[in-house]
Amino acid sequence: ARETLETGYIETKSENIKTELKKLEESEPDSLPSYISKKNSSESSTESKPQDSSSEKSESSAQSSESSNEASQSTDTKGIVSVKTLNNDNLRKYSDIEIFKSTAEWFELSSKENLIGVDKINSSINELLNTYFKLNPSVYGAEGEDEIYYLVKSKGKRIEAKISARVTYNSDYILSYVVDIDIQSPNTADSSSAIELHTIDMRTGKELSLNDVISGDENSIKNMVTEAFLAEGIELSESDYETLKFYLDGDKVVIIGASGKAYISPIKVSDSVSLESEEPVSSSETR
Repeated sequence: ARETLETGYIETKSENIKTELKKLEESEPDSLPSYISKKNSSESSTESKPQDSSSEKSESSAQSSESSNEASQSTDTKGIVSVKTLNNDNLRKYSDIEIFKSTAEWFELSSKENLIGVDKINSSINELLNTYFKLNPSVYGAEGEDEIYYLVKSKGKRIEAKISARVTYNSDYILSYVVDIDIQSPNTADSSSAIELHTIDMRTGKELSLNDVISGDENSIKNMVTEAFLAEGIELSESDYETLKFYLDGDKVVIIGASGKAYISPIKVSDSVSLESEEPVSSSETR
């Protein structure tokens, strides 16, 4: 009956089903699924009993769930800006049940120069952390933590998110960085992943294109990219070319396609790079 109600609530979000679930939990405080009972075997039944209301659950969650252990790993002062690498862990609980675990390796930029790109990139990284590092129920098709709670209980597995953001190029007033996002959600059999690639003119905050970082006209650049993929055994179609992403790494342009990656080296920053534009950096542009 519990599993039927939990599944029904996840699919319909019915307040009547939610009420019945609360009644069931209040009448059977020790009747937790086996995966929870084993984990909490050393706790008393009163500790594992769900709270009486969603507001009380949220208060308990806010007090005990979030562990934010910021530890600076290193600060790289080479290049045009300083890069401080940080690690964070976050464990989110709801009614004393772990519902969300996230880890993140990310960075903060600083510079003695007044570079527009510094604030824009830091803001973009923080926006991404707020979306994926902290529990955002809408990302998982839920309307609140209570729905996440029933999802986790019915599936027997918490949500896990891992973010890795790293700077790969920091020179010539250009900064390139890569963000990998891996998510394991109870409502999917396999983990999902996404990658963001950004190359920014630090003086203007402009997002650069392949045409900006490789010297030559459009046709010669396209031929160069096509040949680079052929060297990796990958033949690009016209539609493939339109969806390519890239980042700078040392003296190479690393180009990412649906079927793999290719490299162009050495890079030559194009004379056509505009230093007047102030286009904003968006964490969703290349997702």
